[in-house]
Amino acid sequence: MFDLGRRAGRFLLPGLVLLALTACSTRIHLPDDTGLSRAKPSDWHEREKALRAFDEWELIGKIAVRQADQSQSAIINRWSQQSDAYHLQLSSAFLGMGSVELMGDRHQLLIRTADGESYVSDDPEALVREVTGWRLPLAVLPYWVRGIPAPGQPSALGFGDQDTLKMLSQAGWDVYFERYSEPTERRPALPRLITATNGEARVRLAISRWQSQ
Repeated sequence: MFDLGRRAGRFLLPGLVLLALTACSTRIHLPDDTGLSRAKPSDWHEREKALRAFDEWELIGKIAVRQADQSQSAIINRWSQQSDAYHLQLSSAFLGMGSVELMGDRHQLLIRTADGESYVSDDPEALVREVTGWRLPLAVLPYWVRGIPAPGQPSALGFGDQDTLKMLSQAGWDVYFERYSEPTERRPALPRLITATNGEARVRLAISRWQSQ
């Protein structure tokens, strides 16, 4: 007669080890030299909840993208966000096309250029790179720009002296929050200056105005 308990244990142990290794491989860590606290402040849950609820907004500002072979910038004339749907209006001489509109969500993107050309793809980040040459983490950027991690992906947070979120690591990027706006009756405190890096790629956002919709 077979000892089912013993046989099950022999197969169960490797499975548990595999699960543990998988969990470790997906855990995100901050760089060691940040000097930031990994401990979440006692009010972080409420702050994050308020920022996630603030999902219909507009902003104006500038964006700069630096990669190994180029460094470009553009004015964000308008970035309108309604839940997962976004509409960005950019203008820049560097883009070689005057103005560009990006309209989409997590699943699809339409890019419209000043000369009337339109491009559509169900891979938004690949389309942006093809049309503009920019490497932009579009799927997670609407969350990062509010100072919160995107849902459904592992992340690590680093907090400063006043319990302000100063750094976020997610999806291969390290995101630094260098300046915040003051909170108002209609919106929480929001980032004003953000730098995201991934290897040789760097995206820098300077936000001059936030507005709730």
